[in-house]
Parts: sequence; C-alpha cells; structure tokens
Amino acid sequence: MSLLTEPMLLIGLHLLLLFVATTAAPPSGASTSPVAACRTSVYPKLCRALLAPLRFPADPYSFGQYSVKQALKQAQRTSEMLDRLLSPVGTSRSRRISGRGAGAQALEDCRQLARLNAGYLEVVEAKLGRGRWALSGTEADHVRALMSALVTNQQTCFDGLEEAAASRGSAAAPSPSSELFAPLANASQVFSVSLELVTSALTGKGRNSGNRAGFVPEHHDAGHPVGGRKLAEGTQYRVLEGVRINSSVVVAKDGSGNFTTVADAISAAPNGTDVEDGYFKIVVREGVYEENVVVGREKKNLILVGAGINRTVVTGNRSVIDGWSTYNSATFAVHGERFIAVNITFENSAGPEKHQAVAVRNSADLSTFYRCGFLGYQDTLYA
Repeated sequence: MSLLTEPMLLIGLHLLLLFVATTAAPPSGASTSPVAACRTSVYPKLCRALLAPLRFPADPYSFGQYSVKQALKQAQRTSEMLDRLLSPVGTSRSRRISGRGAGAQALEDCRQLARLNAGYLEVVEAKLGRGRWALSGTEADHVRALMSALVTNQQTCFDGLEEAAASRGSAAAPSPSSELFAPLANASQVFSVSLELVTSALTGKGRNSGNRAGFVPEHHDAGHPVGGRKLAEGTQYRVLEGVRINSSVVVAKDGSGNFTTVADAISAAPNGTDVEDGYFKIVVREGVYEENVVVGREKKNLILVGAGINRTVVTGNRSVIDGWSTYNSATFAVHGERFIAVNITFENSAGPEKHQAVAVRNSADLSTFYRCGFLGYQDTLYA
C-alpha cells in the first residue's frame, strides 16, 4: 500500500464511523472531558491532544469551536507550505517542483483546495462564534456541509498526487516525503477530528431544514414574475419566496448583450453577497461558448440561464493527456454557494483517448443544475 493510499482509506474509515461518533455523543450542552469527547473518534490520541489546552470541564460546543480554530491554523500552514513549494524563487527544491508539469499541477490543485479549506473554516469559525443557540437549523446544516468538504478536499488533493505519480512516474512528480506528505496527512486527520467534534456540538440542530438553496423547480407559465422581476422567457422555474433577483446581464456572442463571454459576466458579479442581497442573473443567449469558466468562492448567488440544452453550450477540451490534472481539466468549475444553472449544456470535447476530462466540477454548497446537459467521456462530472 502506498503512502498516499493509506490516508484515503483512513478518511473513508472516518466517514463510516462518523455515525457511531455522533449517536454516542453526549448532549451538546453537558460538560464532559476530552477523554469522553474523543472516545469514539477515529483518531482518539490526536483528538485528546487537540483539546488538551482547554480548561475543564467543557461542553461539546466549546470543543467543536476550539477544534475549528486549530483546523484553520492547520489549513493556513498547509497553504503556506504549498506556496513555498510552488514558488519560482527560493530553495532549490521549490524551483525543481515549480518547474515540473504533472507534479506542479497536482501541488497547485492542493494549494487551491487548501485555500478553499481555509475559507470554509473562517466561515465556520464565524458562525460558531455566535453561539449554539443563535444558529438556525439551516446554518447548522451549512456548517456540517463545509466541515465535510474539508475531508473531501483533502482526499481530492491526495488523489491528484497519486494521479501525477502514476502518469509521470516517481522521478517526475514530487515524492510524498516528510516535507510534503506528513503535513498533508496530519491536516487530514485534524480536519476529520474537527468534523467529528463539530458534528457532536451541533447534535439536535438542523438536518430537517428542507430545501436550503432558495430554489424550487416548478412548472409555471413562461415569464412568471419572481421576486418582482421576470426570469428568462421560456424558463419554467421559480426562486423560493423571499429571495429576489437583484441584477441581470446578458451574454451574447454577437455583441448584442452586456458581455460576449460567460467568464466576463461572472467576473462582473458582486463578491461575497448574502442570500438577502438577491441573485445576480446571467442570461446566456444561444450559441457555443468556447471557454473554461471558474465561479470563485466569492461569487455567490449567481443564476445562469441559457436558451436550452444543446442551444446554449459552454465547451472546453482540457484533459489529463494534454497535461492538465483531472481537477483542473474542468470546463466549468463552481465554488460559489447557491449557484443555479438552468437550460445550459456543459461539455468537455476531449475525446475518449484523452482519458480524464471533466465537463463540470462542483464543490458549491446549495448549488442547483436544472434542465442542464453534461457531455464528456471520462469523469464528466466531478463533485
């Protein structure tokens, strides 16, 4: 078994045992010790060490809060380490790694994922800082989703490193030495422990919040008014009551709209909006748009409305064979929360001989793809 395979098995084991950990957890308001809080952890020794600086007794909510602070520090250290390894200047080792194709691609993916993790943990820290009783069920579910994403992102990082090693050979990709592998593996374990503790802290909160995304597909007449505005003609859906369309732009290849590319329209959307701010609607007229698009974590509350499946097409052709990692081969990648796409086809046109070639990569919480097409040959959807 390779060094990189082992942590993925441990992550899988953690997910299998998480139900046991949560059902055996004490009430979230009751005081308990680190020994008791960590009894069902996949990594009990690490769990106890993580909580050791806290004064006792403490309640599970305090344990969860503290573990998030430690997980955030770990994510920031991981990001800084990858920045150093990928720097074009500095140590001879960093210069060697930054110049390697497959290895550098895998490390760049890990760096992007580490930054995402740090951002998720900042959100979780802020939400938990308001106090357990201030959290709604919807917010508790959001916290759980973000914490689960940490573990998924770490596994994605390890998958990419293994893929690079397999495709290029051990001599062409950075080896899982203590400089690289040990911090990544340790971060995975810290995130797993923090997920367990936060899940325990939120016992009894959320889980039954219903549809959280603010979007419900329904059949309505074309142009049915929603939140005071009409959505795209011929599109039969509505936004959940209380969420409004705040701004609208048009993308058209012939220049008759506000933008000629989807990426430019997304760049024009406001950053860091809340659900109360309303949605930024992008109408993409009929046509084939050859571009690779990333909806960044800061681009929240976007609605992308096309003219119909196979009428509005966003297409790219990146693939592993052509030097891209699976993660970064995506034609359309989404990180921004509450993203909605309607009546669009997303395509990766790389042929079957190109191996992994992703059409859509989605890591956004509360995202919806309604009446959309996904075309590709291998790893078409990556979520």
